Amino acid sequence: MVHPHNLWYQVAVSPTKERETPRERLARHRPVIANVAAVVSLLVLAYLTPGKAYLFDGRLQQTLGPDVDFETQAQGFRYTGNTENRIDRHIYYVGMWESEVLCFMRDAIRATSGEDGIFLDIGANTGQHAVFMAKHSKEVHAIEPFPPVVELLKQNIALNEARNVTVHAVGYSNEEGSLPFFAPPEETLGRGSFDPKFSNLNRKLGDLPLVIGDDHLRAADVSKVDVIKIDIEGYERNALEGLAEVLKKSRPVVVMEMNNAEGGFRNRAELEATFPEGYQFFDLLIGGLPDTEESVWSRNFLGYVYTYGPEVSCEYGLTPFDYRFELQRNVVAVPTEKVNVLPGRST
Repeated sequence: MVHPHNLWYQVAVSPTKERETPRERLARHRPVIANVAAVVSLLVLAYLTPGKAYLFDGRLQQTLGPDVDFETQAQGFRYTGNTENRIDRHIYYVGMWESEVLCFMRDAIRATSGEDGIFLDIGANTGQHAVFMAKHSKEVHAIEPFPPVVELLKQNIALNEARNVTVHAVGYSNEEGSLPFFAPPEETLGRGSFDPKFSNLNRKLGDLPLVIGDDHLRAADVSKVDVIKIDIEGYERNALEGLAEVLKKSRPVVVMEMNNAEGGFRNRAELEATFPEGYQFFDLLIGGLPDTEESVWSRNFLGYVYTYGPEVSCEYGLTPFDYRFELQRNVVAVPTEKVNVLPGRST
């Protein structure tokens, strides 16, 4: 989902005004300052513990070189990956990727469904979210269309003996058919997308199958969904439009990486038209900080602290969404009747 690198890049390349005040100039350079500070902290850590890196529980994890296959005990699940991939590398050294998202989803499904929760993972990638949520859900349905990633997803499911996880090797959309898929580079396997915006970042693979989520889940005999995670790089609106029946009948909590793209959400009208009446929208706070341009520099630095510090933060919060769509961010959609049962903070 959202990573500090993506956010500082978007801010750093933004056009500046002709006449900047000193305060505006400082704000524009804060992302760079934060990254320099982060690099310095990493160098100090490397000097203090050569050949090692801190893991989530304070243990020291052996440093691996580039492009090394590994299997590790992560935070609540086992995981196999390769250090060439950014997410895999993060899980190896830290213990989990996007701890605030995982912890929120765990708490949300417990609060709304108890032990009978059904979790729908749209854009399952290599399976971290699916295998983590398998221990907190009755069923997990993992949606992933990219064949090489599907195989890695299945490996991690098997490694965890997660028999309540079902893999569906398709993509979700508002129309059934197929579209060109823009495959991700090896170092960022989570960046694959059906959105043409990614044609310059990824490589065009060819057509992959797309189905309407409502029809697909009905055929799979999935009668309800309690929590949805959707991270499909700019195609989330199209996928959610194909889940109109599920959203109306099940009224699930939805955690989505929001992208300002043709198949994503570009304005308030598109967002509110996609969801049934009675939904409220929140920013998912990362370590207590919202996804806003003003906090990018702070979150970028804290991201490194959480990544390379002695523990993973499971701290999160919810704050009303400000309906700004220019930045990639994690947004939570919650039915009004479920807002009060959701914890707003976890440690």
